[in-house]
Amino acid sequence: MSKVFVLMLAWSLAGCDASQSQQAPHATRDEAVQSSPGSANADGAKHKPAAAATEAVQYDGDAPGDATQTLPTAIARALGTDELVLTCADGTRDGISQFAADWVAVDRLDLNGDGRADWIVHGRNPCLRQADAAYWWLYENTVDTPRLLLRAEPARSLEVLATSTRGYRDLRMQIAGGRSALVADNKYDGQGYSPAPP
Repeated sequence: MSKVFVLMLAWSLAGCDASQSQQAPHATRDEAVQSSPGSANADGAKHKPAAAATEAVQYDGDAPGDATQTLPTAIARALGTDELVLTCADGTRDGISQFAADWVAVDRLDLNGDGRADWIVHGRNPCLRQADAAYWWLYENTVDTPRLLLRAEPARSLEVLATSTRGYRDLRMQIAGGRSALVADNKYDGQGYSPAPP
């Protein structure tokens, strides 16, 4: 074989590789997590990918949550000492909290775009509900221990809005049903979620 033929063959193959890489770039790990529903994030938990900036996600207070999720011990311990549990007739026995993980429904969604799915928790047990509404808690999935972002009044649903404040997605809670549903918006204030001014 001549040197010219070998050089032309090498140049031709290099051109094929370049055209293939332009047509189908490889996704980074973060892009793959964001685009793959139900993928595992850095903490190994399956979760909904972070919603796109134009996409809102709604959670219903009557929904069972994501059955594949296990409530972390730190969150279970915090909820076990929550005032709602401790003041409920069935919440304690002989001064000991009776809270169990099945008292709540758990969902996961990245609220601040850090690649870690945060915890969206709502009450299922009567101690953590009021009529047809559930109490809600949001916990940030931090490197060390989950951080409480929201402990809200009862709501029929919680919507994670497409908008954000200080890097955290805004929230809307439906606090009454029917034709004239009342909603309460919450925004991140640097420490956690608080009611947004009307």
